[in-house]
Amino acid sequence: MIEDCLFIIYERVRRWQMSKVFIDAGHGGHDSGASGEQSKEKDNSLNIALALGKLLKSKNYTVKYSRKNDKYLSLTERTNLANDWKADIFISVHNNSSESSISGFESYIYNGEVDAQTKRLQSEVHDAVAKNINTSDRGQKRDNLAVVRQTKMPAVLIEYAFITNKQDEKILINQVDNLARWTSAGVSDYFRCAPSENEKKPKKSKGGNGHSNQVKKIQKWVGAKSDGKAGKNTWKRLTKKLQSELNKQFDKNLKVDGIWGTKTKQSIAAIKYGAKGELTKTLQAALYLSGYTEVGQIDGVYGSKTKEALEHFQKDKGLSVDYIAGKETFEALFD
Repeated sequence: MIEDCLFIIYERVRRWQMSKVFIDAGHGGHDSGASGEQSKEKDNSLNIALALGKLLKSKNYTVKYSRKNDKYLSLTERTNLANDWKADIFISVHNNSSESSISGFESYIYNGEVDAQTKRLQSEVHDAVAKNINTSDRGQKRDNLAVVRQTKMPAVLIEYAFITNKQDEKILINQVDNLARWTSAGVSDYFRCAPSENEKKPKKSKGGNGHSNQVKKIQKWVGAKSDGKAGKNTWKRLTKKLQSELNKQFDKNLKVDGIWGTKTKQSIAAIKYGAKGELTKTLQAALYLSGYTEVGQIDGVYGSKTKEALEHFQKDKGLSVDYIAGKETFEALFD
């Protein structure tokens, strides 16, 4: 890895002026995003985006913004702008929110097929911010978010901190220049060792922070190929595990075929805080494979970490945040 990076450095540094960074300030206009006691997400995101762009320009990157003022753009408009411009990377700037007092920093990439460069962009930017920001590191995550799904270049969405947490909101308001500086450092780290189009060679990702090892454990449990990648076969095997357990515990008489169909949906039993067993383990595995790695150990015990992960999932999917994994939650996970 070090040798490959050194081999590339000279040519990539020489081409820095051709590196195009698209910066997307989340929300805007009538879409204010989340709100804190003293600020709105749309304003905080724009402030950080503009500061980041200024820093990157000073390093001779070419920068384009989705917006430079308080205006509304749809998610597709944002990604179309980046795709049409043929950006090298896409960074979407956001604030997080919660109905509880949760705090922390996290980042997202698409939870479908992505290349190694996308994973490395997330890793470089995430690490550069996480090691400096004065809030907890909630991890590198993956989800089916439009702006990272529809972009044709490596893309990462950054949730710098929770605007609904008093201490985190202070960071979002008062640490704009620092947030921009740390993010800029991560972008530079990425480009120092990012191959040009003619130099790119596909590499298998080893995952980060033990993610692939945890996925392998889940795959071993459900009887899927243990490759550390949460693909269709893994989800099919997990669905089979769910169907088997519903039959065992509730005599649902489901066909154990791994197909998420109407009968399986209708057979779901609600899982509440404190629950233990294989159904809870299935829920934890589904949350983890969906990118909610804060669920922690897949141990079949619905404790505080499972509750936290479920809260984030229900909030992200627009579900009622009741901490109960019922039919709607399972449908959102398995559909």
